[in-house]
Amino acid sequence: MSININSNGTQLFNELESLDSRIADLENGQSGGGSTGIADVPMSLGEVYCIRKAYEAVYISQYMRNALKVPGANKSAGDTFTGIPYSSTRVEDTLVPTNVSYETYITALSDGNSYAYTKSPGLGGYGYLYYGVVCGVFACWCLGIKNIRHTNWDMFNIPGLERISNQSAQAMKVGYIVNCAKNSITHAKVCVGVERNGDTVTKIILAESVDPVCRIVEYTASAFNSTLNDYTILKYNYLDRNTYDDRNSPYITVFCNKNIMPKKGNKSNWSTDEDVIIDVMDAASYTSYVLYKNGVVVSTTELSGNTINLGHLGYGKYRLSLTDGTNESAPVEWIVVDMQMAVEPLSGGIVKFTFSSANATALTAQWCRADYMANLVYDIDEEDRDKGYIETSLSQEHNQCYGVTGYDGQGSQYEKYHDYYAVSNNPIYPRMTFETEYGIIKTTQWNTPIYYTE
Repeated sequence: MSININSNGTQLFNELESLDSRIADLENGQSGGGSTGIADVPMSLGEVYCIRKAYEAVYISQYMRNALKVPGANKSAGDTFTGIPYSSTRVEDTLVPTNVSYETYITALSDGNSYAYTKSPGLGGYGYLYYGVVCGVFACWCLGIKNIRHTNWDMFNIPGLERISNQSAQAMKVGYIVNCAKNSITHAKVCVGVERNGDTVTKIILAESVDPVCRIVEYTASAFNSTLNDYTILKYNYLDRNTYDDRNSPYITVFCNKNIMPKKGNKSNWSTDEDVIIDVMDAASYTSYVLYKNGVVVSTTELSGNTINLGHLGYGKYRLSLTDGTNESAPVEWIVVDMQMAVEPLSGGIVKFTFSSANATALTAQWCRADYMANLVYDIDEEDRDKGYIETSLSQEHNQCYGVTGYDGQGSQYEKYHDYYAVSNNPIYPRMTFETEYGIIKTTQWNTPIYYTE
């Protein structure tokens, strides 16, 4: 079965059609900028890609094969809805489309017994669904920020994001983030449009991830300015590095296998310490399955029941097909990821992460709370990867991410919730993220917590 991910996406098509011509103009060397008299014209490919990513996440159409408890909008089998649903996916960080591709997500939805329907992070609050996205992650994705943070406090420390001096609608541009991380409010939105009357800004168009799904919101200039008591406008200095991959877009047609599907969807990442399970949706006339590893047949096994539990597999790239002894069905694919991590507390509050992988790239080291929230994030660079370890001061990381004065200058209000989000005197569980061609995967939490005391 071949389905168009965006089968109900007329609105998306209309929004993106003009962007396609704008991309062609920019790639052919035509200058950007200016105003049409209605809306600002994107000045760069980075801005165009920001708009494209946002509208795709807002207007992606999804068809349900089983009941799905979308927050605030529960769905039943046969229902459709648009927009990536809201969920922190905190335990495994199966965030769409930052860590998990649209193809993996949509093929998981095509299997009524996949983890998309049957596996929950088991958390209250923001951890509703196995697949989803949250506001800060969504905003970062639109700008091309790869190593995604979970908290809006971390926004203030992402390299390249800085507070602009003119905090008003008049200064807004496509690709700017409005971020709030004070009092009981934490939220982020990304600007995807600015409309003007002459030189005067009249409307701000923002994209955001909220309950129940991603959406577009519009503000008059005065209404937008009134929100700046809580929100801070941030400019991303590296927006020109924003890229767009046609392979990870809902603006394509994706093949959904009608016979078999991994529980996580096609082209998914799995760790070596979890059971790889394939659902048999329709065996048809096939009687066995063939398992390949790195292009070589590993085994041929007789089918039995509606699931294939392959258990723990060694790292490598796998595919599986059904067979009748002569012909094979369309295959499904996945990668089992080698993720080696060790944590060693050193003297002076220094902690050493040692890491390696035979088939993935280390991205971040994270300090997580017992509820899996990543409080502190350390970005791993090429020098770190060459060494195979990092040594970081928990005190330094703590103070950098949770200093009592934010960029918005609201020191007292920032401090008010400092202890709630801080890790002081609480157990911290180290984790890491790794990347393969199929996306980003997170290690299980380190079994021995580390304590930081101010």
